[in-house]
Amino acid sequence: MRIESDHGAPENLRHLIYGLHPLISWLEGQGIDCQPFLSQVEIPLEALSQPDYTITPAQEIGFIQNVYERQQRPELGLIMGPRYHLSSYGMLGLAAMTSRDLLQCFQVILDNILLTWTYFKVSLYTEDGRAYLQMDPVRDLGESIQFMIERDLSAAWYIANEALDQELPLLSVEFKHAETAYKKSYEEVFHCPAAFNAPHNRLGFETSWLEQPLAKSEPETSRIFAAQCKGIVSSLTKEFSFTELVRYL
Repeated sequence: MRIESDHGAPENLRHLIYGLHPLISWLEGQGIDCQPFLSQVEIPLEALSQPDYTITPAQEIGFIQNVYERQQRPELGLIMGPRYHLSSYGMLGLAAMTSRDLLQCFQVILDNILLTWTYFKVSLYTEDGRAYLQMDPVRDLGESIQFMIERDLSAAWYIANEALDQELPLLSVEFKHAETAYKKSYEEVFHCPAAFNAPHNRLGFETSWLEQPLAKSEPETSRIFAAQCKGIVSSLTKEFSFTELVRYL
């Protein structure tokens, strides 16, 4: 069994702006003004109150990278991941939480990956009696790649826990990057030891959990919400203007 996400043509990718809200909320909690970071990537402050406002990869990654470099908090990705709740994903969160079981929950998310703010191809597969959720970058993420993978893997696990309404016990968590100075933080976040310099970025757990019914399962409701997600996704994949395409390249 293997299912994978599809970002489509990466040069046509846009994300909704509220994916920045967890990081902006954290900045505000630290007493840090987010406006200079937004201005650097030409995002107007008023856009934060417009749920349909979309941003380009250059704007999103630029904002994250500027914050990450300035704050001198290398573990910031692990801090951010748990802040992405199912409710953060709007319609997609509703479709995911009302799915039949954990497998269908992941399927809905991977089918609508553009609504998750990730820049990784996400794969769910079974191997040697274990299930794995793996993430591989779909574009150059520059200096923010470690932040991104630690944010997205921890977010994926916390989303699974919320959908199940119980903790999904992890057998492993692996990272391609070298061991960090904050190794203890991984165990605090994932509740299992982390492996570094690994071949893949992925989470591992018992395959039986894929068939675990969700706490708020309503398959017909999930189907309706998932159909509405398709319409939102199509609005995020419209072609760039010439200027945006040049910036992307």
